[in-house]
Amino acid sequence: MAGENDKILVDLGLAESLTEAPLWKKGLDYFNKGAVGKIYSYAPGEFEAKVEGNGRFPYKCTIVIREGRLASHNCDCEAHRRYPGPCKHVIALLMKVAEEKGLPQKESLDFDFDQTGGDDFFDDLPIRKDD
Repeated sequence: MAGENDKILVDLGLAESLTEAPLWKKGLDYFNKGAVGKIYSYAPGEFEAKVEGNGRFPYKCTIVIREGRLASHNCDCEAHRRYPGPCKHVIALLMKVAEEKGLPQKESLDFDFDQTGGDDFFDDLPIRKDD
């Protein structure tokens, strides 16, 4: 397992700005009600947890964070299979990782876009849009 005390950068401000507000709020609600179970990390920046949802059993969620950004994610819920982008369970896990494993955050993290490649947080991951 990766180091228990290793802290990583998790840019929640950027993630929120690139996620539709209703989806972000649902993830925040799940996080606030304690739906995310114990976080496991088997490699630096890689996290896994069970997240309680509307289903009969908790959903298994995994995320990978690189340079403060959500690089990849997976959840075994129906919404994650049907729609592109992160689901509310992934958002809740991202928030818990930021709380437990993340470096202290400012209100909005400042990024040097020349160094990080610009505003391409989810370039490879289409964002779900609620119509």
